Amino acid sequence: MELKELQKEVDHWIKTIGVRYFNELTNLAILTEEVG
Repeated sequence: MELKELQKEVDHWIKTIGVRYFNELTNLAILTEEVG
């Protein structure tokens, strides 16, 4: 399985089963909080 196929599969899972994507600013805030 190539990386692009895996990314599509994960993307599909997140959109259908998992939690939704956060927007860019939320991702940045979460990353900043985790890293310190």
